[in-house]
Amino acid sequence: MVKALTDNDHIEARRVISSGFISVGVLSAVFLIGGLVFLYIINLNRFFNISPLTITNETLLWSSARVYIGIVISFFLTNVKTVFYALQSSYINNILSFISSILMLIYVLLF
Repeated sequence: MVKALTDNDHIEARRVISSGFISVGVLSAVFLIGGLVFLYIINLNRFFNISPLTITNETLLWSSARVYIGIVISFFLTNVKTVFYALQSSYINNILSFISSILMLIYVLLF
């Protein structure tokens, strides 16, 4: 992508960016579906060696699924960050990081 941008070839840069988004998006979707199926199949209380009296399986499943979804979204968004760095727009990454931190804080406060 950097070569395409230095050569001022915007069509090639768009092709590289879109193919990167598609490949990482498909890979993220496969990981998301496979991971969620895995989470629903196994007994998380036994996997983490936690008594069902301490934390119910439903609560553990709910929280594990939310964390896993967040990890997969973060994996996908790293591709977005590299595009902004290549375009020398790092301030957008800082704004996205700030928004992400605010959303996590709101999520913790509400739940």
